[in-house]
Amino acid sequence: MTGRAVLFILLGYLSGGVMYSYYIPRLLTDGDVREQGADHNPGAANAFRLCGPTVGVLCALLDVLKATLPVYAAATYGGLTGMPLALAALAPVLGHAYPVTLRFRGGKAIASAFGALLGLWPVTHAVLLLAAIVLILLPLVHDHALLMLTSLGVFAVLTLNMAVHEAHLVAIGLLAIVGGRHLREARGALEDIRARREERRRAA
Repeated sequence: MTGRAVLFILLGYLSGGVMYSYYIPRLLTDGDVREQGADHNPGAANAFRLCGPTVGVLCALLDVLKATLPVYAAATYGGLTGMPLALAALAPVLGHAYPVTLRFRGGKAIASAFGALLGLWPVTHAVLLLAAIVLILLPLVHDHALLMLTSLGVFAVLTLNMAVHEAHLVAIGLLAIVGGRHLREARGALEDIRARREERRRAA
């Protein structure tokens, strides 16, 4: 791997690790967004709860852009391809999920995942595929964590046949990173589903 690739990967991780959804509400209210939800997540949803829709939307956009810009730069100006480009695309997502500034306790990385795929636009339009999968599954899978895990799993399978090799590598990486951040919630949701089915079975 070249020094240029390492530089773009490092810059991507550092960009992803800037937790706007934590620092902006902290600056405005001196409050901690991690205390706003049961998930203790320093993400845009909790920024929305603490500061309202304007700040929440701003934080979400910044979470997207902090992944989009370094990935786009790596693909367009860095000339990265193949595995180096895939690693550069995953770096900001990893930075958001495990930021060194918050002792590696970051957010769910959904916005940054879409941002990373959006940054690959000059190479592949895979972000449209993931968005379509989420929209199709949205009426069928009501739990947030299960929706993301299922969508990313389907996304990883469908990218197998894509001509752009980086798309599948990034899909696998996103499934690992984002899936890992949602795994506990998904397990809880599955247990709730099983419990409700058992209650219906007994009632019948």
